[in-house]
Amino acid sequence: MEVFMFGIFKKSKIVRKSDELNNTQTKWFNGQKVKIKSGSTSVKSSSSKKYKDKNPTWFREQPLPVPSVEKKQMLVSSKDGVTKVAILEGPTLVQYYTSENNKKSNVGNIYLGKVKNVLPGMEAAFVSFGEEKNGVLYVADIQGSSRNSKIENLLKPEQEILVQVVKDAMGEKGARLTGQISLPGRYLVLMPNSKTKGISRRLSDEERSRLDRIIRKIKPDNFGVIVRTAAEGVSEEALKIDIEKLEDEWKDVSNYS
Repeated sequence: MEVFMFGIFKKSKIVRKSDELNNTQTKWFNGQKVKIKSGSTSVKSSSSKKYKDKNPTWFREQPLPVPSVEKKQMLVSSKDGVTKVAILEGPTLVQYYTSENNKKSNVGNIYLGKVKNVLPGMEAAFVSFGEEKNGVLYVADIQGSSRNSKIENLLKPEQEILVQVVKDAMGEKGARLTGQISLPGRYLVLMPNSKTKGISRRLSDEERSRLDRIIRKIKPDNFGVIVRTAAEGVSEEALKIDIEKLEDEWKDVSNYS
């Protein structure tokens, strides 16, 4: 590695001493005092502190950081319609998933499923709904469950149940299911057998108050409603049409099940 010294170059000034003082010569060169002994190739230099370590720091090669064993990383690769996900803990691969991007997502779809296994230790059940892998349904996602509910008291093997996909299957894991059905519309989301009511917080307080008054008038009984940001400035008539359309969809689903 070549190292360059930057400084002010002065014309060499030579001060000769008598031969009686060990035949040495003292020279000043580039801010440094150099003593040279006659007949010797050795050079003894005493550098001034003023010119000490003038090398810029970027000349020095910095060592690469060593990754911590406790550090977790997620690596994602997408190519030719296939997404690969690897999860590392330090240098160790702990999980690996692959999924095809061209495969249609089931998120939002509603199915009449059948309970296959009930696992009290997990407070979950595995439900068959027509896919290769059974979906998982946790007790908190069952319609009508409470904080103290036990899944073995709510579901039994071979019991039919209406479920909705909230997360597609990935790797060895089946899809995540819920029994709390929601029907998304253009301006709002309708939730059967629910008391939920909400309005997007992205709207102004004045607009939220206006929409709240409208929803109180047009909300059907035994349904929860969440108003979307898209409802800003929308008339009562348009919101009512959206609700009626979602009600009809729910009737079709209920008749099928």
